[in-house]
Amino acid sequence: GPYQEMSLQECVAKGMQMGKEKDEVFTWLTATNRGAGEICTAALLNKGITQADTDLGYHCDPTSKSTIGILAIAGIILRLTRNLDKCRGFVNGALCIVIEKLNGNVYFIVKLLSSGNYVLVHPMEEGGERFLPCCYGYATTIRRAQGASLSMGCIYFDQKHFCAGRGY
Repeated sequence: GPYQEMSLQECVAKGMQMGKEKDEVFTWLTATNRGAGEICTAALLNKGITQADTDLGYHCDPTSKSTIGILAIAGIILRLTRNLDKCRGFVNGALCIVIEKLNGNVYFIVKLLSSGNYVLVHPMEEGGERFLPCCYGYATTIRRAQGASLSMGCIYFDQKHFCAGRGY
């Protein structure tokens, strides 16, 4: 029939294609951080980026609960995770696209999707850990997205063992 079963990677590819056609970001909302990681991994695989590649990336913000190393590759979508420059729009939750690598995966320029402003992403240190104040931006949890305006997206109910909590 018209509704054939698709793999997660195929579904993510379809969403990425829809976003590209409309020149907008397609965002996946998930119930868990694990689910957001699955979506981001599938999005990166659709761009030809493997786990072996991201294992060489820079540590992302531990508050994002992601363990996928950040690669500063032009065209990659990231979500900023800290309020570092409110005037320019470097705020927690802002989506951006990598524009130019300056020093490996450590220093790079991104363009904020909401304003078009360019900002520098660089490591920060907190609690003895050094990391980039961002994570991949192809998916986020429903809780984290609360109050956000999304132009297009899909919900991935990835809780397999427990009912989703109230409010989902």
